[in-house]
Amino acid sequence: MKTVVHIAILLFCGLSLPAAALDIRGVVYSDENGNGSRDAGEPGLADVGVSNGQRIVRTDAEGRYLIDIDDRRGHVMVLKPHGHALPHNDRGLPDYYWLHYPAGSPERSYEGIAPTGTAPDSVDFALIPTREPESLRILALADPQTSDPRELAFFERLFAEELRALEGIDFTLILGDLLNDALDLGDSFDRLVAGFGHPWVAVIGNHDLDLDAASDFGAADTFTGRYGPTTWAFEYGPAHFLVLDNIRFHRPPSGGYRYHGGFRAEQLDFVQAYLADVPKDAMIVLAMHIPLNSSSFRSEDRERLLELVAPYDNALVLSGHYHANQHAYLDQAYGWPDPQGHLHEYAVGAVSGAWWGGALDENGLPDSTMRDGTPPGFAIVTLTADSYSIEYRGVRQPGRQLALFGPGSVMADTWSNADVYANVFNGDAYTEVSLQVERLEADGQSMVVEPWAPMRKVDEADPRVWKRAIERMQFNGEPDNARLASPLDSSHLWRTRLSTSVAPGRYRVRVRARDRWGMDATETTEYQVYPRVR
Repeated sequence: MKTVVHIAILLFCGLSLPAAALDIRGVVYSDENGNGSRDAGEPGLADVGVSNGQRIVRTDAEGRYLIDIDDRRGHVMVLKPHGHALPHNDRGLPDYYWLHYPAGSPERSYEGIAPTGTAPDSVDFALIPTREPESLRILALADPQTSDPRELAFFERLFAEELRALEGIDFTLILGDLLNDALDLGDSFDRLVAGFGHPWVAVIGNHDLDLDAASDFGAADTFTGRYGPTTWAFEYGPAHFLVLDNIRFHRPPSGGYRYHGGFRAEQLDFVQAYLADVPKDAMIVLAMHIPLNSSSFRSEDRERLLELVAPYDNALVLSGHYHANQHAYLDQAYGWPDPQGHLHEYAVGAVSGAWWGGALDENGLPDSTMRDGTPPGFAIVTLTADSYSIEYRGVRQPGRQLALFGPGSVMADTWSNADVYANVFNGDAYTEVSLQVERLEADGQSMVVEPWAPMRKVDEADPRVWKRAIERMQFNGEPDNARLASPLDSSHLWRTRLSTSVAPGRYRVRVRARDRWGMDATETTEYQVYPRVR
């Protein structure tokens, strides 16, 4: 009788009963012919990791595993090892998981997860034997953030042709905010990305959530139903990848919803369990949406993650969210335990740029330059066993790696704001930027008047962005695409003040940028020096 009373009190108070554990067993096998089913003679695979999102078990000599999950909502996933490929569905997405949601998601605005019913007797996973590359080439996209069919069309018209033409891409990694809260666009978005011709992996972002969920528990249901568990891991070629959901959703007492960067305890338990079997000299790639250096990130979660990653000699974080292209080096101030070291985090510039905003060109496509002066684009990340390189490409801007802003004209022998700015789109603290000035002669020849000298890195907003913002504010009437982001201090801007102690005439400024991954690019601009007015 007491038990019944206690249960009634729990239900009356709106508290859930403790979850019961459900044992799931199955086999991980070698799908020799890649047909997605286990045929006679196809062996089980030993020592493959299988996880419930917190703990990891290893398959036995016959490929068998046993693991428990929450009997109300849970999942099981296989952790792809080196030398095997996952099957992919017709949308180019990996088949690595099984979901257990017997009753499905609560009724909400979007699809959530359909009821899965009772668990089968065996949950099996196929892995296809394959020869994997020693060097991996990943296409990294961040924040497509499409709100409606019009923005999906922008994405396709601006990016599809260029991305289809890329050669040697092993897979695409989309770093969150696939959509802009419009989760009913999922099918159209998936078909578009599948059309790029590469297998792909999706990371959840804050605009990919079910915003009418009651709490963080269930806010990722629609995403999970489409793409699988939001925290998982796999090995590919020379690297180990950890895909992490770092969006913590909550409803404050004042109403509405909020989110911040952070992890649940079971996610960090999973990271710890996964890394326990990874050699300390292996290449580790952490993929997430909100950058770890965000002011909204829960510090204790970040510190535990950094402590887990610190023993590894080669680690890289890929994120998005900022709608800016930014390299950060997380040191002790962020919780990195080694006073001499740091963790490199690369927040990739957004596909949508400034949220598909800005002036429309003659083809009806938005300029959408980002707040830090970076054009919309994508990154190509190349990984080996002990190194990586990163290249950023502005869409439809082949070979262009920097943009200049100069004075246009100055007056000789006077103090003036004769500053030249160089925005090196993928620049960071290790990028070398230098400037040379030439006088242009009437006969077409040129003469160096200021030899190559380093430019000074500054934390300022790109004046090109300010100029465009002012032009838009002065627009007389309703713009075609009014959304325009305010300028943001750029992390990759350099400046030099030009000398005005030169003879009147025409001058050319040549700027050269070199980064640590081999990028070597030059841009030029010109300005006129006029005689001083007495």
